[in-house]
Amino acid sequence: MSAVEGHILEDVNKCVLALQQRDTDMFDRTAGAIRGRCSRVCNVVAAEVLNFAAGPYTDRVMETVIELRDRSKALYYRRRNKVTLLSNVERFVQHVAACQQQHTSASERKHEALICQKNA
Repeated sequence: MSAVEGHILEDVNKCVLALQQRDTDMFDRTAGAIRGRCSRVCNVVAAEVLNFAAGPYTDRVMETVIELRDRSKALYYRRRNKVTLLSNVERFVQHVAACQQQHTSASERKHEALICQKNA
């Protein structure tokens, strides 16, 4: 999971570079990679939680998986789609904010899964 977190950060940097270079193809490909990585984080964490007895920790982990899968990704899509309507500076700021939200959510899922493993 740490590797995925690092890859998401790399993808954020690639998106920033794509915005600076006005490379829409690279931007779309990298944004898709971010979405895919976040989906894999959700799938791995959800599968891992099934190995533990139900309890407050596992419940909280599943709540955060749902948070990332539904609410955070929806926010990311809205911000990402809005990027095309904004000026260059606004586009950069909006995209970085959307990517940061995805990275933060993925990082939180990782930490909660580790806590769950520790307490099992």
